[in-house]
Amino acid sequence: MNSAKEMVQWHPAMGACLQIEFEEEKHSELYKAAMNAITRANWEAMEEAREKMCEALRELMAEEFQQERELGEKLGEEKGKELGKELGKEEAEIQMINNAYKKLRDVKQVAELLDVPVEKVQQVIPK
Repeated sequence: MNSAKEMVQWHPAMGACLQIEFEEEKHSELYKAAMNAITRANWEAMEEAREKMCEALRELMAEEFQQERELGEKLGEEKGKELGKELGKEEAEIQMINNAYKKLRDVKQVAELLDVPVEKVQQVIPK
């Protein structure tokens, strides 16, 4: 008995055609599993046509790539803002410690005034 692979002459374009035909189902787990199985079962044929297909697949997947790129940029921007806020707070605290120490000249008083640990004041003030 012939395997399904031997019974059907596979051409890599068939995978792209299936992707186009079932575009509306692309988020379905069943669709994803089927496309993975088809791709893996026909790996050699897919490799041979990869260069030819890359541009077509890029066009086909352009919307998904753009969405992923935008999501990555948004997450990076949010992370950058969070980091910037933290650094800004740290810089402000250091500046307040330095200013308070210039006036008070007493580590314990500065720590008490600003409600920070004495160790933090000692780390910040110039020695």
